[in-house]
Amino acid sequence: MIQGLGAIFAGLGMAPAISAGFAATIFMLIKLVVHMRSNPVPWAIYTSPIFFLIAGTICTLSIVYKGSPNLGLNKKPSWYVASVTMGTGSGVAILAALFFVPFLYARIIKKDYTVKWWMFIMGPALLFRQPPQDAETAKVPDYSVVQEDEEDKSSARSVEGSDVEAGSTSIDGEKRLAQTEAKQVSYKQLMADGEERLHAKLRKKSGPIGWAMRTLHNNPMGPGQIYEFSNMKILAKRIPAMIVAGALYGLHYDIHAAQTGIAGTPDGVRMARVYANAKKYPNEVEHTYSFVQILTACTASFAHGANDIGNSVGPWAVIYSAWHTGNAAAAKSPVPLWQLAVLSATISLGLITYGYNIMKGKF
Repeated sequence: MIQGLGAIFAGLGMAPAISAGFAATIFMLIKLVVHMRSNPVPWAIYTSPIFFLIAGTICTLSIVYKGSPNLGLNKKPSWYVASVTMGTGSGVAILAALFFVPFLYARIIKKDYTVKWWMFIMGPALLFRQPPQDAETAKVPDYSVVQEDEEDKSSARSVEGSDVEAGSTSIDGEKRLAQTEAKQVSYKQLMADGEERLHAKLRKKSGPIGWAMRTLHNNPMGPGQIYEFSNMKILAKRIPAMIVAGALYGLHYDIHAAQTGIAGTPDGVRMARVYANAKKYPNEVEHTYSFVQILTACTASFAHGANDIGNSVGPWAVIYSAWHTGNAAAAKSPVPLWQLAVLSATISLGLITYGYNIMKGKF
């Protein structure tokens, strides 16, 4: 018993330490190879297949050892596991060299703003694509942690001005201080205003997220119960938009919350102060490594999904097996595949339609 608890507590300490060691090693490798160069953008692009190799290999190894036990991948010989993991990582690196590097070369180094996302399929042909004559800057997203538009700046100035007025008690005394404090916007209201500005920006977009947010905005639920005919018609319009918005909104909310969602609040002021003294790297470099994050995000999603399904299917499988067979001992039988499929579909539908609220709770 004591040895078992010791192993558990040792694992709780060792796992973060090992993860921190790997993270520090990879970060230092990126810093030495890319960030410390006088011109880091070409180095980031040309060395990206190496980091795709690292990410692909580690993610595959994680799936092999933490994947479905029914596959029995972790019971294969060592040479087999090594071949699969290195082969997958090498394959990802080759694909990155053939399609990813030419795509970024055309978009970032040549600054060809006419290159669309789907043109990566052209592969090496993009290396010879002539950019427009007016191509001066690379068209990449702004990855600055603190971003403020005009509305955010005015909000921040109003809050800072209120703070100054609140501190100058010598002018009008306590009465002026009380009036100023009464006019100050609450943190909750600032967050709500930031989210509303995000919604307004998303409604102006031309892609699927723009269509979904406009549909939801223009078709609010009416008064009365949801089962009334008028509300059922509205709900029929909202459900497809909810699915699209739920799948894409979380990403936009994460970016907005980390950048502009808390501008003007004490947290926003603190973040601005911290990152004002932080080392800045070109957006093009940040854009290059954002693609590698897709691999790690997919693996993390797979791990979370496998864990959630395992936790939720256990009680259901026990209850169903005992009910179906009339024998409580049958609860130890293997879980049928269709139960895993039903739980997977249920959890996926919940994340797509309402999962963004879980992401909102993290900020």
